[in-house]
Amino acid sequence: MTSNQISYFLALSKELHYWRTSYQLNITQSSLSRHIQGLEQELNVQLFKRTKRSVELTDAGKFLKDHWEPIMEQFDATIAYAKKIEQGSLGTVSITHPGSMDHRLLPQFLSKIAGQYPLVKTELIQLRYDQEVEFLVKFKVDMAFSRYKHSSEMLDSKLIEMESFAFVVSDMHDIKSNSDLKPDILNKQRFILPALQPGYSYPALIQNIFDHYQINPSIVIESDFASTVVSLVATGIGISIVPISVSFSSVVGVKFIEIPFTIPLYLYWRKNEDNPLIRNVISLIT
Repeated sequence: MTSNQISYFLALSKELHYWRTSYQLNITQSSLSRHIQGLEQELNVQLFKRTKRSVELTDAGKFLKDHWEPIMEQFDATIAYAKKIEQGSLGTVSITHPGSMDHRLLPQFLSKIAGQYPLVKTELIQLRYDQEVEFLVKFKVDMAFSRYKHSSEMLDSKLIEMESFAFVVSDMHDIKSNSDLKPDILNKQRFILPALQPGYSYPALIQNIFDHYQINPSIVIESDFASTVVSLVATGIGISIVPISVSFSSVVGVKFIEIPFTIPLYLYWRKNEDNPLIRNVISLIT
């Protein structure tokens, strides 16, 4: 059994059509059929039900499809990463980041990378906070900027900066300044916030603000993406609490009221990173 056979099986399991699958794989239909039959004979398992008009997965085929897809995804990611190691300063760096970085820190870091490594391609990805560690350890991203304090023996990290929080409200809102941030006023508001799951550092920081201002929040919308949150605030749906750097965004119709609470920004990467390009970029921006 070869990786090609598994790849051909997975391709056919998605299309369920020999001609279309062979066309996508750039092989003949007869060659695809031989590979599938060879795989079935080697496994002694029927993978497809075939008629003149249709192709369907058997229960065994469905089972193998569900289990082989993530394995092959990891296999491909590992090969791609090995190629990065060999490339040195010529290659691709994938970075995940919170939306609150978009308008100040992120452009600064990208400018540094482009200036030092002009041939390097940078891929930017936004993930939910609970995906960051998984994507790093599975080689799906190379570095992760995060507002969350992650604990993993497989990662190294560095604190990049601390910045203030701010309440963000629509321009037409009755809350105009810090003097309006009173419990009786704030408890009448509807909040747009990220998912405040217990056990994570960011929700704990937000909870500290709630405690200080004696807020029992009414949360009407949850979103982990700062640009979405601010755009919703501009419509008057609710108010939010965000890092002050979000105020550098181009969204109109909102105002930011800075408060004396701070939030960290961390950079995470794999421990004992083998890729010299990734090591160089980490050194450059830290």
